[in-house]
Amino acid sequence: MNRLKEQHGCEVIEYGCLTGCGMCYMSPYALVNGETVAAETAEQLYETILKLIKEIEALE
Repeated sequence: MNRLKEQHGCEVIEYGCLTGCGMCYMSPYALVNGETVAAETAEQLYETILKLIKEIEALE
């Protein structure tokens, strides 16, 4: 997630638990503007987050 901070100026906040009750055990995931985003790998999660960022920026 440091790549998001460095390359895209995103605010990245890490929490010990997001109360997903096992989601972190199953696959990497993140919350993007309150929406849960998951992927099979950390790299896929990163790419998915980048796609969401672009969609959000297009709406602004």
